[in-house]
Amino acid sequence: MPVNGKSPPEPATAATVRALLCYVRATGGERPGHLLLTMGRAARCNERTSTGMGYELVRDETTDAAVRRIISEQLGAAAEALQDAGSSRHKAVHDARKACKKARAALRLARGAVGGKAFRRLNTAIRDAQGGLAGARDSAVIIQSLDKLRSHSQEELETAGVAAFREHLVERCRRIEAEQLNSAEGFEPVVAMLRSAHAEAGNLSISERGFDVFRPGLRRIYKTGRSMRNDAFQTSETAHEWRKQVKNLWYSVRLIEPVWPGPLGCLGGELEDLSERLGDHHDLAVLLHAATEAELNDDTVAALKAAVERRHAALERKSVPLGGKIFAERTDCFLDRIETYWAIWV
Repeated sequence: MPVNGKSPPEPATAATVRALLCYVRATGGERPGHLLLTMGRAARCNERTSTGMGYELVRDETTDAAVRRIISEQLGAAAEALQDAGSSRHKAVHDARKACKKARAALRLARGAVGGKAFRRLNTAIRDAQGGLAGARDSAVIIQSLDKLRSHSQEELETAGVAAFREHLVERCRRIEAEQLNSAEGFEPVVAMLRSAHAEAGNLSISERGFDVFRPGLRRIYKTGRSMRNDAFQTSETAHEWRKQVKNLWYSVRLIEPVWPGPLGCLGGELEDLSERLGDHHDLAVLLHAATEAELNDDTVAALKAAVERRHAALERKSVPLGGKIFAERTDCFLDRIETYWAIWV
């Protein structure tokens, strides 16, 4: 029967049960809503694996072929989303940016086997295409960040000054949207960039095979994230850099999750949680910067600053212990564990 007005996920498989047990042990069963999300993710993972599609490995596919397929599929999906945008241009931008992030994450994971020159060329091409879609989306995120901050704050942000600031942000967002989404050429330049990158990805030369394709990239991603965890909140910039590494690891774990869906699905869920908290942390810093640049009175800026600092502190209190658990293993131990899973899976 429905849970909180939503239909239940698909029936649990053995992998789903393992993921749930892992998650319960890790969290003490404090977030039942997230348990349902984990169940749905594990069920979808199994379904996609059986069809050989999606952002993940497939057992009978060689690793080098998987990398080329995944990057190509994501770039193709990004181009198609923009070409078929119709009236849903905001959704098209969101879907295309998300696909670009997945493509770049897969490329980073295989970085050690791709070679520096080829990696930089393709990574830059995808990054530039992704950047061409950033303006309207980023301006909308600031408004969402303000709305979330107000929901976490008391009446101090229910003022005419804050309301005027929100109207300012909305007008700016509309202006950027009109320039970017309604231009005569539309998304054609970005689509052309994506098609070019797609063709290059299909012919990508990968020098290693098996887990050796991923080992250097996974080591680099995990080691960098682990090294940043203790000093991540020194500044907003260091927190944002840590978030990038957390997100890189999250996408990497999602890709290799079929190797053992239970434990890796659990780890992926925790990485997603941490990434979202760090994303909120960064969005608040961007919001505060926008407030200091706008023509607001001192009381409004002070109220926003105080609210942001309180919310930052709350996010940091939750993120530090979670990050400590995720990156508790030494890098070599983490890599050995994943490689052991891999050896059994193949």
